[in-house]
Amino acid sequence: MANILIIDDHPLMLSSIKQLVEMQFPAATITTASTASVADRELANTDRDWQLVLADLSIPEDNKDPARSETGLALLRKIMKLYPDLNLMVYSSNLKVLVQLKHQIDNHRGGFTIADKTAEPTEVRRRMQYAIEGITLTKEIRKGLELKPEWLSTLQFADRGLPDKAISEQLNVTERAVRHYWTKVQDVLEIDRDNLNLRILTLNRAREVGLID
Repeated sequence: MANILIIDDHPLMLSSIKQLVEMQFPAATITTASTASVADRELANTDRDWQLVLADLSIPEDNKDPARSETGLALLRKIMKLYPDLNLMVYSSNLKVLVQLKHQIDNHRGGFTIADKTAEPTEVRRRMQYAIEGITLTKEIRKGLELKPEWLSTLQFADRGLPDKAISEQLNVTERAVRHYWTKVQDVLEIDRDNLNLRILTLNRAREVGLID
């Protein structure tokens, strides 16, 4: 009998996805979590041998926090690090931000599938089945977009309004290194460096492809 954890803070969506899980795996034991902190506690429960986790990306850390994609991404990073063989499925209306985890997903040993919340129920169920079988299906994530962690961190700090000097301090590198990271990011995003608003253009393009929220 499979143990399945569903992570979603929206009651209607949680009820909907739970019904699909019950249809696909009628003998499964289903547990739900509405926040990242509750999901952490459930996953750490040694009495459960989890076969599948289905997670929305936009979730709160706890009941006092707003739902954010950053929280869901952080939880996924933690899950893949602590439970490298756990089968995962992400269902979200903002799947493009998963490009930030592309390297970790590619190296995850368990199944990993994704589904848009607007997908047909039969397709969602199919991807659940793939995930629990250990299959990876993430074709919706943009292919060929590879950023090193320090490049992605540069974008994220810049998106918070930090200048290059402050970014260099955060990353413990020189300002010259940060400028080098910018050029690498712009190469990947195919940004024309002759543009006068290069920084803004780069951040806007990064946001379009899901590298920052």
